[in-house]
Order: sequence, then structure tokens, then C-alpha cells
Amino acid sequence: MWPLTRHRDRRRFFGAGFWTPSQLGPSVVSMWFDASDTGTITLNGSTVAQWDDKSGNSKHAVQATAASQPTYIASDPILYNKPTINVPVDAGLIGLTTPSAAYQEVYCVGYYGNGAEALATNTNTIFSGQDTFNYERVIVSAGTATMLAYGAGSNFTGTVYKDGNPVGTNVLLPLPPASMRFRRDSLANVNQSTNLQYSSLTGGRNFRGSISEWIFVSGSISTQDRQRIEGYLAWKWGGL
Repeated sequence: MWPLTRHRDRRRFFGAGFWTPSQLGPSVVSMWFDASDTGTITLNGSTVAQWDDKSGNSKHAVQATAASQPTYIASDPILYNKPTINVPVDAGLIGLTTPSAAYQEVYCVGYYGNGAEALATNTNTIFSGQDTFNYERVIVSAGTATMLAYGAGSNFTGTVYKDGNPVGTNVLLPLPPASMRFRRDSLANVNQSTNLQYSSLTGGRNFRGSISEWIFVSGSISTQDRQRIEGYLAWKWGGL
């Protein structure tokens, strides 16, 4: 839980105006997806065919196959009746894919399962690269609560942050609604096309749950800007 002062004193934390990631600019924010901005979401009935990138870099996340499209929930009771993009099952290849983009840190808001499950039901993919196991990906390992990262070179194996607090052992579950931060331990960008909430290699590795916002950051940013992003997410989505 974030300190109450950050929720109650928005002006002190964000300044005179409400801070958003757009103030970092498209050279820093390489991709940005926001489920509360309905104008960025293209629906195919109740499922999401495209989620537009708000960074200005036009890295829109898409899924052309109807059976593989995640579900849009306008008022998700698990995430304080806020909108989410939901993958309801492990099975299949359900999720969205972005074009290639460079990033070093990944911030997101969401939950796993019903928000209270302590172990992963499968090898559940939070995000991943394409085509081969050499591409970088972050998963919650089957039968455990532990987050793991794989891929060529250095990976997102450093400290995980939940609601702005470090989780030194990388234990991600249980995951009720929370903000998360994953940082690449090499302190350098990876450049890859990215699957959101699934692996394109193997069916049954979906991140079963919801994500409401993604922010992919290119390069190393200051501690103050990290705190701004985390504070923005906490204030916006409530209860974090």
C-alpha cells in the first residue's frame, strides 16, 4: 500500500497540475497503453482487437485472431470497478502484440487470477518477446509465486517493485490489484516486439488476470521520474 500522503496530497507529489507520463515525452516513454482511455481501444464485440499506444510512437498493440483477443471489462469489480483488459484462461494464445520498441523498464497495473491466489496455475507470461526463447520475457513460474525472467543476455531479473515497494525475492503472488515495476538489470534497452499477457510460442502460458495500464520506458530515468510514474498509477487506479 502506498503511503497515505501520496494519495491525499496530490499537489505536493505531482506539482500544481496533474502529472502524466506524457510529460516525459515519446523519446522516454516508448509505449503507453491505458484502458481508461476508451478512445484508444478497438472492440470486436466484447474483445479487444487493438489497443492504441498513447506515447506518440504509434506502437499499437493488436490481435487479428478473434479467438485470441482479450476481453475488455468496463467496470472490473476486482480492480475497484475500473476498466481492465482481461485474459480469463491459461489455455490458448490470448493477448495483444506490439511492434518492435526499445525499453529498459516496464510499469503496469493489474492483478493475477482472482487477486488472492498464492501460486501460479501454469507458466504465466506477463510480457514476452517473439519467436524463440532467446527473446526476453517475464513469467510467474508454474506452481510457485516466483517471478522469473528469461532470454538472451541480461534480463529483467533485478528487484521487482509492487506499489512502489521492493520485493527483493521477486515473489509476485498473490497479486491483488497493484502497480508493478520490472527493470532490466543490465541498465540497457532491449529492442523487441512484445506480447502483452501471453507467449506466442506456447499455448497455456497466458497471464490469467487483468492489466489496466502499461508504460514502457526507454533508457535510464531518475528516481524522481520513477516515483512520478508509480505515484501517477497509484492515484489514478485507486486503492494501490
